[in-house]
Amino acid sequence: MAAKHYYVTTPIYYVNDNPHVGHATTTLYADTLARFKRLDGFTVRFLTGTDEHGQKIAKAAEQAGVAPKEFVDRVSQKFRDMCDGLGLSEHYFMRTTYGYHARVVQAFFQRLRDKGLFVKRTYEGLYCVACEQGYSLSSLVDGKCPIHKTEPVKMNEENYFFKLSVFTDLMRQRLDDETRDRSKDVAGTIPNAMSLQPATKRNEILGKLREGLDDVSVTRKSVTWGVPVPGDESQVLYVWYDALINYVSSLMKDRVDETSTAAPDLDALIKADDFRNYWPTAVHLIGKEILWHHSAIWWSMLAGADIPMPHTVYTHNWWTVEGEKLSKTLGNAIDAVELAKRYSRDAVRFYILRDGPNRSDADWRHEQFVNRINTELAGELGNLLSRSLGMLEKYCAAVVPGAGSGNAGAKELEQIAKGLPNKLREAMDQFAFPQALDAIWELVRRANRYVDETQPFKLAKDPAKRAELETVMHSLLQTLRVLAHVLPPFLPDASEKMKAQLGIARETVGGLDEACCWSEAFRGVKTTKGEALFPRVEG
Repeated sequence: MAAKHYYVTTPIYYVNDNPHVGHATTTLYADTLARFKRLDGFTVRFLTGTDEHGQKIAKAAEQAGVAPKEFVDRVSQKFRDMCDGLGLSEHYFMRTTYGYHARVVQAFFQRLRDKGLFVKRTYEGLYCVACEQGYSLSSLVDGKCPIHKTEPVKMNEENYFFKLSVFTDLMRQRLDDETRDRSKDVAGTIPNAMSLQPATKRNEILGKLREGLDDVSVTRKSVTWGVPVPGDESQVLYVWYDALINYVSSLMKDRVDETSTAAPDLDALIKADDFRNYWPTAVHLIGKEILWHHSAIWWSMLAGADIPMPHTVYTHNWWTVEGEKLSKTLGNAIDAVELAKRYSRDAVRFYILRDGPNRSDADWRHEQFVNRINTELAGELGNLLSRSLGMLEKYCAAVVPGAGSGNAGAKELEQIAKGLPNKLREAMDQFAFPQALDAIWELVRRANRYVDETQPFKLAKDPAKRAELETVMHSLLQTLRVLAHVLPPFLPDASEKMKAQLGIARETVGGLDEACCWSEAFRGVKTTKGEALFPRVEG
């Protein structure tokens, strides 16, 4: 069977400030997808990292009284610490200050220049330093940047412009449903088909494409902190242009000779196995504020360089906090790592997956966060594990019994478990994290009802009902085994604790489908009831 590959990326985060819950959200969405695809038999590449060039970084370093490289080293480490603090699975941490990346960026620029896709002319317009982006007068709100609420500066300098306008029709055609072929799944993608999810974001970009694309400046003369333009050291490449290329350069890192003075052979890099295997499956996860760069501009850059499109760009929305905009000025920024230290990494992950901004803006409410811990995590999942193992210890010497003759409830539990793989695949392919959790919690809640219906403590009092008692305990333990194997993408720490208590810490499964089936080998396994999976918490 041919290997299935999957490549998932977060944006590389701009290092002008400390990481907050918005960064954590995109990162945990990506980590959940990476873990899920691995469980489902895919070989996964997971990319995150930091974007470290540009005027804003140079100014921040100057204000801090340090060189730009020292400044970005310091802040980039905070994003690494976030990844560690959230318990990310295997990933590659990208930095745009890596030497191999600069070489690929320059080779990419050279290819577009050789094809006549750059023109040098004067850039004159309004520019938001905080966004590292130009704005038209009509796009301002009360004369200010619509995102940062600051007045843009006037710029006038000679730059290289990418001929984005020539790609208008091609981008519209490739995004339009009537001409797009999305018939193949992520393991066998159409190289130049494009997918934007959710559909509202796709419609947003299609609307802009109908207005036509304008050429965009991709270099800066007034900035020195960046990748130099090959053959013109008076200019550095625009931070967004530089950053977007990280998604392909990271797949080429092992094949770029940083000691060579010759430009990398982009064709050879594109034909290498890593790139051919992973790039057609690429899924970019981003926040809504950077959608335009990751759609029209990035796709046009790729088309100009004769590089296939990524498979999907998924855009999530923003958090508010207790009804207020997330703002450094308001002092309401949420540090997900600090919350994880206080409540647990899984509690933070669960709340973000369950209540986060995956389809619309979401409001972080602390009371709701605590309630999720106490009701679903402690009261439903944790309680199911605790009382099942407690009864097993009391009635069956903590050893998993045989199946017995079965009953209607037991058969229903088994059928719900067997139906999980397709429900989870469908939800995860749509980035519908709450729906994936709903599918899992259907099994959790049915198992809890099964305990209430069968009342094992009563069955245990009647020796004539011993077989019925063992059937109930067998079904409950098989349900918990399935949960322990399907929960790692969503609750990685809790699932490990479950496996340890269930006596299956070393058990491996051959993929998602096998994980969701009852196991005859589970009979006779010795369990050990441990500490509460999720202790109840106060506010």
